[in-house]
Amino acid sequence: MSSSMRFLSALLLYAVAAARLAAGVIIFSLMACRYRTWPVAGILVALLAAFPLAWAPLWAVYRKFRGKPAPLVPARLESWKNRGLRNRPRHGLSIRTAYAGGLLLWWTCLLAYFYGAFLFYFHADSSLPRTENTVVLWSQTDRYTPYEGALSDDGRYLIVTHARVTPHGGVSRFDLDTGAAVHITLDDEHAYYPTIFENDHQVLVTSSDFNTLAFRAVSGGTIYRFSLDPFALIDTESCSRPCPIRIVDGPGERNYLIQKDRRSAIIPFDGIKQPCAPEHEAWTVPKSVVGFENMEWMTSPPDHAWLTGEFGGQICLADLSALEIERCVTVGIGVWGTALDRRRHQLWVSRPLLYKVEVRRADTGELIDEIPQKGKPRPLAIDRESRRLFVGHFVSGNVDVVDLETRRVVRSFGTGRSLRRLIVDDRRNRLIAISHAGIFVVPLDA
Repeated sequence: MSSSMRFLSALLLYAVAAARLAAGVIIFSLMACRYRTWPVAGILVALLAAFPLAWAPLWAVYRKFRGKPAPLVPARLESWKNRGLRNRPRHGLSIRTAYAGGLLLWWTCLLAYFYGAFLFYFHADSSLPRTENTVVLWSQTDRYTPYEGALSDDGRYLIVTHARVTPHGGVSRFDLDTGAAVHITLDDEHAYYPTIFENDHQVLVTSSDFNTLAFRAVSGGTIYRFSLDPFALIDTESCSRPCPIRIVDGPGERNYLIQKDRRSAIIPFDGIKQPCAPEHEAWTVPKSVVGFENMEWMTSPPDHAWLTGEFGGQICLADLSALEIERCVTVGIGVWGTALDRRRHQLWVSRPLLYKVEVRRADTGELIDEIPQKGKPRPLAIDRESRRLFVGHFVSGNVDVVDLETRRVVRSFGTGRSLRRLIVDDRRNRLIAISHAGIFVVPLDA
């Protein structure tokens, strides 16, 4: 056999090992993301780890059942031996080396992935200690995992959605004065963002069956309407594709429904009823901000907001009264959280892939400064007086407090891993951190 054929044979073995690795990663991701429990993950790890070891014995049993010799070697190597490769020891050695190398690569990558998945799914402690008097409002259980949240204007009620990483997604209302919680389970759907409408004393929650693996909605979605006090389900409204992701309370009586599929869209509507009505015209957002979920409102000019998406590579200033883009600024992929410093007219943007937080002009998006971060910053929040910026790190759950005058970190503390949302309660001088590990209420110094 020529050297080129030996190379192709070795390449084939590496490709088979890579295919097994990809299959194992996909199966583990789907199972662990849905159940996120130790027994299921442990059984899955055992099955995937035992698969390459059980392959040869199972083949031997099969050949013995068929009345053929049962060598404890893979069928591919056995067939190569029968073709006379015994007389070519150098080629046989290259085949065995390639096969062993492929298995070694498979095992190494699989163990590295399991270690990363363990840190992401099961490691609930931050690298920094929590502050004194931190209240753990909710700890992650196998049934409910916090996803997003909204705080009422008076700081009493906290609405939290629970993602469908478990068989039980839903919505919870926490009374921060008494600590009481009311949970309503949704019909096995993925609850996304809650929006509180204070004047109507109602809460709107978007929910949909969203296929994260294909990055598209496999069906439509539902908008749930709840009464704030008492917390109870009022009615539901079905939406066709693309699936509803978030309802934004805009200036005045006009609100906006964000939809996401292969392309993102915005539906403006008045009031809080029937946002998915057929008469509402959807505005398709440019591809440069595909997959966006954040709208950072400007105080001046009115009805203007910055649209940011994690994969689009640009941030765009949109005039939502005219439904058009005024300007876009190329920043690269990996834009996650935004926060507006209204006193200094600056826009803060988190860049988790680049381990930094950027400061940009709020009117043009021009870069002013960059602050390097040790972790991957995601959620951002600024207090009402624009004195402090709170930077949350997704993986570790740490929170850095930045003095907006000096742009220096003055304080750091821990919350819980997979930190998704930071909410500043200015009335009661506290910070609410929502993560996959739980919900934490952190008192802030005056």
